[in-house]
Amino acid sequence: MLLDYNLNYNLKKSIKMKNSQSSGFTFIELLIVISIIGLIFSIVVPFSQARYERYKGTIEAEKVLLFLSEMRRKAFLYGKEIEIDSKEGALVTSEGNTFKVEGGFIEIKKPFKFYPSGTTNGGKVYFHYGKSSWIIEINPPFSELTLKEKESEKE
Repeated sequence: MLLDYNLNYNLKKSIKMKNSQSSGFTFIELLIVISIIGLIFSIVVPFSQARYERYKGTIEAEKVLLFLSEMRRKAFLYGKEIEIDSKEGALVTSEGNTFKVEGGFIEIKKPFKFYPSGTTNGGKVYFHYGKSSWIIEINPPFSELTLKEKESEKE
């Protein structure tokens, strides 16, 4: 009976030790999980940041588009001919208005005009923001404005 009690006691003690050792995670398991999470973040964060920069650039390109639309409207409403050109990364009008985008660069290779009749001779505005570029096309004769993201050149 005493032998049976000792055997039972040792068996229960052994089971308790196994249960107390297997609850929770080991330090190595935690390190592996943390390193996997770190690896995932190192892949996702740069991609997300590039998408966010492109998003901000698109918002700024739309502001350029709105400025051009305003100049078109002004030419029509006030019966003025307005010439649009670029200088030092900003849009410049024949009226003396200047439009600059913080962190962006605007260029026009050939100046164009908005006429009092609501028409234009057409042109293109190139907008660069970060690593992305957009083209705003002003299509003659009725001054239709279109915004397109420029495909990045593959090296």
